[in-house]
Amino acid sequence: MTRKMSMFAWACVLALGPAGAAVAQEAEPKKDEPKPAPADTPKVDDGAMKTAIDGATRYSSYAFTSTTERAGGFGGGGPEGRGGGRGAGGPMEGQYAKDVGLMIKTGDRQMVKVKDSIAVQNPEDGTWRKLDAAGAGGRGGQGGGRRGGGPDGGPEPRRGGPDGGGERGRGGRGAGGMRGMASLRAPHEELAVLAGGIDKTTASEKDGEATRYAVSLKTQTVLDLSGMGRRFGDSQVEMAGTASFWVDANGKLTRYEYTTTINATMRDQDVEMKTTRKVELKGIDSTTVSIPEEALKALNPPAEPKAEPKADPKAEPKPGESTPL
Repeated sequence: MTRKMSMFAWACVLALGPAGAAVAQEAEPKKDEPKPAPADTPKVDDGAMKTAIDGATRYSSYAFTSTTERAGGFGGGGPEGRGGGRGAGGPMEGQYAKDVGLMIKTGDRQMVKVKDSIAVQNPEDGTWRKLDAAGAGGRGGQGGGRRGGGPDGGPEPRRGGPDGGGERGRGGRGAGGMRGMASLRAPHEELAVLAGGIDKTTASEKDGEATRYAVSLKTQTVLDLSGMGRRFGDSQVEMAGTASFWVDANGKLTRYEYTTTINATMRDQDVEMKTTRKVELKGIDSTTVSIPEEALKALNPPAEPKAEPKADPKAEPKPGESTPL
C-alpha cells in the first residue's frame, strides 16, 4: 500500500538518497491508532473470606463487643438499633454458646435468650422477667403512644420506655429499650444476612496479621439490615451499603463492620439515614456461657398447681357416698 509523502519526506530522499527514505519513514507523523481497551479490574480472590464467613455462622461459642453509630433519619430505636435516631448504641458486650444461649449487656441492661425464649433484667431492681411472644414483656410494654422506632429501630411504632421512642410505661424505665435489645441479631445471625447480601468483593489488603476484605452490599440487604422497609411505602428511596471482614492467619473471621446509607424523600422532605456497626469476636469456640439462675427461673416459671374441682351440691351421690345434709 503506497502512502503519500510529505514535503519533508521528499527532502530527506533528495538529500540523503535511499537512506533518506528510512529517515523520512521514522519521522513521518502516524495517524492516531485506536487505544487498546482497558483491562478489566482484576477479580479479588475472596474464597478465604467466604469460607471464613460461613464458618463464623456456625461458631459453637464466642464473646463479642460491638458499637453502632447512627445519624439522621427518624427518632427512636433501642440500644444498637438497626436504624432510626442519632448517636451511638454501644458499647455492647455479649456471649454466645450454641448449647446454652445468648447473653447481652449494654449499659445497665441485660438480656438472655435461650432457644426462642427471652428474658430481660429490670435495671431498677435487678429482677428478671420473660418477654411475651410480642416482645412486650407483659405489663412492661404498656406505655405511652408517642410514635417512635420499633424494636431495635424497626419499622413499626411501638410503645414503651424512652429508648423505644414512646412514653415511659408501667413496666419501669427503659421497657422499650429492653424490647429493642430482644430484637437484636446475634453476630452469627447477622453474618448470615451479610453473607447472602454481598454484591461484589471490591478489595483485599493486609491489616496487621489479618486480611481485610471490602465488599459492596445488595440493596435488599441494606433494607434488611435497616429494619425499616415498611416505613418507606411508595417513597423515593436510594440505598447503598458496604462492609469489611477481617480474616486472621488461621482462616477465622474475627471482626466485621458495615455501613448502610438510605436517602428517601417522604412527604416532600429529604431524609438521610446512615448506620455504621462494628463487631469484634473473641474466644471463638472456647467461650463458656453461664445463664444467671434468676433469668432461668423467669424463662421457666414453675407450673401453677391445678385447682381441685369443686363438688356440685346438686349432683346425685355415687354409690357408697352419703348425701350432704
